[in-house]
Amino acid sequence: MDTTTGEEASGLDTTLVPRGNETAQSHSQPYVAPGQGLIDSSKLPIEEAVLTEAPSVPPPITRNHPVLLQVPLTTSTKTKQLTSQHKYEQWNFNGIVPGPFIRARVGDVVELSLTNRDKAGNPHNIDCHAFIGPGGGSALTTAEEGQTKTARFRLHYPGLYLYHCAAAPVPVHIANGMYGLMYVEPATGDLPPADREYYVMQSEFYHEPPEIEDNGKPSSIVEFSYPNALREEPSVVVFNGHEAALTRDKPLKASVGEKVRIFFGNAGPNLTSSFHVIGSAFEKVYRDGDVVSPPGQFVQTVSVPPGGSTVVDMKMLVPGTYTLVDHAIFRLEKGGVGYLNVTGEPRPDIYHIQKPKLASGLYVSDRPFLWFKTDDTNFSSLQHTSATHFSSLSFEQHPVPTIAGGKCAMTLTSPSSIKYLAKAKWLCLTAYRRTTAMCNLGPTGENTSTFRTPRLPLYATWKSAFFEVTLIFPVGRNEE
Repeated sequence: MDTTTGEEASGLDTTLVPRGNETAQSHSQPYVAPGQGLIDSSKLPIEEAVLTEAPSVPPPITRNHPVLLQVPLTTSTKTKQLTSQHKYEQWNFNGIVPGPFIRARVGDVVELSLTNRDKAGNPHNIDCHAFIGPGGGSALTTAEEGQTKTARFRLHYPGLYLYHCAAAPVPVHIANGMYGLMYVEPATGDLPPADREYYVMQSEFYHEPPEIEDNGKPSSIVEFSYPNALREEPSVVVFNGHEAALTRDKPLKASVGEKVRIFFGNAGPNLTSSFHVIGSAFEKVYRDGDVVSPPGQFVQTVSVPPGGSTVVDMKMLVPGTYTLVDHAIFRLEKGGVGYLNVTGEPRPDIYHIQKPKLASGLYVSDRPFLWFKTDDTNFSSLQHTSATHFSSLSFEQHPVPTIAGGKCAMTLTSPSSIKYLAKAKWLCLTAYRRTTAMCNLGPTGENTSTFRTPRLPLYATWKSAFFEVTLIFPVGRNEE
């Protein structure tokens, strides 16, 4: 095992001071000036870092002294389901994309061990934006296949920092999934406590069209496209490494009254993110990962450049599903969507629907009455609830809900417009490869992904980009 050390003082300006203080956040000395009051790393107590997979975050650090923080990272490749249609060979740290969340404290010395298990023979390393020195540590950590490199880096400044592989060609390593976040807590006065903390990273993937196999069908595996990346035309824009990461697989969760904190990073490699949570505003925004300056307050959308980060806090007041998006909103159609599901009692004093006035005897249901579920591709086990509220089910080319005889008739479409999810065992309705996350349909509204209702209101809320559950709020007739 090769071992090197990278913690020498760098002669930087030691007069840096915080720009301001927040009442609930005291920073008497949140950073360590290079060369000032340093402790020999060999005398520090040793601690193994808690590394977590997105969207989980390690617990806050409770100690008030620096340690030698051991961070073991391993590089490899793994073919993963990138979208509902395509698999892709991702390059990763510790088998996951994004790489593990690392939590440390100002004054800690990070002992980073990088083991390269990439059987393709690519060299890998770490460029961490929290490390001071040439290449952010990449010059000390470059490991060939089968090698382990270990280096030490003292953490001088607090904040939320990106780390990524910087082996040549750097853009290709980042584009294939080699990135993660490190949060360096201030030496004094960390962020105010939050009830829930989450780790979310946005990134793009660039791939070629699928090759046609011998049987004449397109391959399920797609490969990296350098030309598309060079043109900055991504095939996929996602949170946490793949399309279903924050929808079907691991949506964020909270309860009414809780404060939710999101550590958000943008790996790029090309696009700036306009991070937004539909239905909420950020009570506090620590822009650019700066946790020392006073935060922005009541911010709707935050710009995060490639290689940048931010920390946002939200107070959840109303139950329901909140949608995470990049507000360059067409990226939602490329997979850039996630969910924050909030449970709790309704708050009609804050959020209340006034039911539309319809013709005599008609009503809009308060609850969904269709809940589609299937276990086979022939849809033979299609189930529903409250069967008295509709008159027929059929499979036709175009889905058009109609009102006939005072009952709601739902017309389903052919398999070209119905996506079957073998893994999740749920039937969903969609006219495109992906769908709008949430929408309401008015009397003449049209949701391009699913329904058109020309006459009466129909309200639909979908809980996943993969439609694990489809909820339909129908128009019906009172039984009186």
